[in-house]
Amino acid sequence: MSNELDKVLAAYGDAWIETDHSQRLALLKVCWSDNGSYMDPISSVQGRKELADHIGRFHVQQPDARIELTSRASLHHARIYFSWKMVTNDRKIVTEGVDFGTLSEDGRIQEIVGFFGPPPALKTAQ
Repeated sequence: MSNELDKVLAAYGDAWIETDHSQRLALLKVCWSDNGSYMDPISSVQGRKELADHIGRFHVQQPDARIELTSRASLHHARIYFSWKMVTNDRKIVTEGVDFGTLSEDGRIQEIVGFFGPPPALKTAQ
């Protein structure tokens, strides 16, 4: 994986931790395409400002929690995936997840589709 992708992913992870809106927007300018899209099981936003606002709402709704990246990104054909966790201030893991995405031509994130928790287990035959 390239050093540039590491920087992009670090800025994205830092944006999820940053509580100051203007600082969060500055981080997203480094890593997020101008018209990038974000989607998870409970939300969908378009563009850098909407993502910054969405992260801000997360901080308001979960003041005792934060999102931390738990892996580097795996990359092929401008597609990435990486893992993360939501932890409380006392380090209790609330949930974990995986984000899948695409990169724009300039190497910033164009799209993220996030999933919460592990994939559903297969049903066993009885």
